Amino acid sequence: MRYKPNDRLDINVDFEMYENNAMAEQMFFYLAGNPSLGINNMNDVERVLGLDYKQSYVGDGLKAKSKVRNIFGQVNYIIDDHIKSSTNISTAYSQSNGFSPYFYVALESTYTKNPLDTELGVMRADQSTRDSKKTTFQIQQNFNFDYTFGKMRNRTVIGLDYMQTKDNQLFISGDFDWVPFKNGNYSNMNNHTLQDFYNTSNSVGEYPVIGELNTYSGYISNVFTPVEGLNILASVRYENNDSKEGLLYSNVTKAYSQAAWSPKLGFVYEFVPSKFSVFGNYQNSFKSNGYYTIDKQNNVALSDPEKANQFEGGLKMNIFNNKINATLSYYTINVKNSLLYTGEYTDTFQSVQSQSGKVKSEGVELEVNAYLVKGFSFVGGLAYNNAKVTENPTNESLVGTRPTTAGSEWLANFNASYQFLDGAIKGFGFGIGGNYASKNQVNSTFYLPEYFIVNANAFYDAKKFRVGVKVDNLTNEHYWIGYTTANPQQLVNVSGSLTFKF
Repeated sequence: MRYKPNDRLDINVDFEMYENNAMAEQMFFYLAGNPSLGINNMNDVERVLGLDYKQSYVGDGLKAKSKVRNIFGQVNYIIDDHIKSSTNISTAYSQSNGFSPYFYVALESTYTKNPLDTELGVMRADQSTRDSKKTTFQIQQNFNFDYTFGKMRNRTVIGLDYMQTKDNQLFISGDFDWVPFKNGNYSNMNNHTLQDFYNTSNSVGEYPVIGELNTYSGYISNVFTPVEGLNILASVRYENNDSKEGLLYSNVTKAYSQAAWSPKLGFVYEFVPSKFSVFGNYQNSFKSNGYYTIDKQNNVALSDPEKANQFEGGLKMNIFNNKINATLSYYTINVKNSLLYTGEYTDTFQSVQSQSGKVKSEGVELEVNAYLVKGFSFVGGLAYNNAKVTENPTNESLVGTRPTTAGSEWLANFNASYQFLDGAIKGFGFGIGGNYASKNQVNSTFYLPEYFIVNANAFYDAKKFRVGVKVDNLTNEHYWIGYTTANPQQLVNVSGSLTFKF
């Protein structure tokens, strides 16, 4: 909804709501290699142990209900020709209730407690939510100043920001059973049997997450243009995170307050007008990670604030009469007080972490947009990231390793499309695209294999309608993604669309 009472005042209000009732994405946790069996990635789990990529290892009804309600309001007011005010207010509410099954590879004895049961199979577990709620309220006030002094221009943003986040969540979790990779009865883990398990088992754990975080921020950012083609940025932000006493699983968490200043400096210089420019920037960031699990006994501690320093520089070009736009950049990021996963877990399956870590990440990114001939467009990107733990006094074995949350070292994507703009088949078009990721080391002994996915599409775009067909994963690739987990992705699938224009 938009209301504009006069030329100076503009009021906008948006409301968003949705409800969902669906099964959660199935994934494997607690991944580890087994050198004696020749297993160190998910392809090996398929090849050696017989995991069926197409198999759902659960039955019917394991759904979770979720609802979201968001409201966003903005009031823009033009004070004069040089000063503008913007007030932003938003609230967000989410609720979830239901099942979220997951798996991990384990010996049958993990479930039966019989040491003679040595077959590797699928341990089936679940982490449900029970009327879990999270609310967020945020208000932000910005003043924008834009002044010109002769040929010099100066733009300034001064702002204040307050955000409150409240958690009132309850997680319920437990190991349900163990099944073989092949020829098992997988349908017996369903909404009825799992609910009975929660009602009767003495091995079910309840893990509340209750807390309130108030974040207060103030900032000033200035862009100065002393000569045409040169922009110089200088900014600073102050942030204070004030957390009240709460509950993290079985641990009471005391109130804490963490604050820091974060500066940012940068420049862009267009040394060939409208064609070539160079840029560089430095920025410091600050993040409160709160409490974390420090050992297998499920003890927690308050982490020190995570701080990072980033340097970035690069080249932008716009050549051949705007037919090719490209950006090439290099960055290096040094982070201290990182929380690093040790690869251990508590009896309640919480990940153990260590702090005092220092991580260095550096990489190169290339983005290209090309419009070489009429009707043809190409978009592509390539990124390389080298991340290493450089220091960790609490766990020396992690030094020199890639953080398990760093993802793939190499990422690439492209999309090429062509549309006939003239002639008898005007409006017809087709395209092909792809995504590549190198292997993803999710812990020191296990990784997700590299993959290359090809997608294709064709369409006909007329004045009154558009019809299209899209094929994703054209080569029917088995591939996995995950954030320290392994999540199987969709095989080849075809979808169509029909759009009418009025």
